[in-house]
Amino acid sequence: ESDIEKIFTRSNVLDEESIVHFTNSLCKVSEEELKDVDNPSIFSLQKLVEVADTNMNDRTRYIWTSIWRTLGEHFSTVGSHSNQHVAEFAIDCD
Repeated sequence: ESDIEKIFTRSNVLDEESIVHFTNSLCKVSEEELKDVDNPSIFSLQKLVEVADTNMNDRTRYIWTSIWRTLGEHFSTVGSHSNQHVAEFAIDCD
């Protein structure tokens, strides 16, 4: 496992404030990656799915709600992306 992958797969050990900040920041990076409609990158979008899966059962309801508020909004926005592949990915992973 590369050091980069560890950031995502071990996000469940981040403290409560850090995981909220991390997911918010990752959503912003994903938003930037998706601006190029003709050639969007879904790397960060895929990583958001991994982070959500990793943290879903390890967080208190209060913290998960904070995380999901941002993720859900991002997935909803991306679900109406003009690139059909991106939109379908967002909807399928939601």
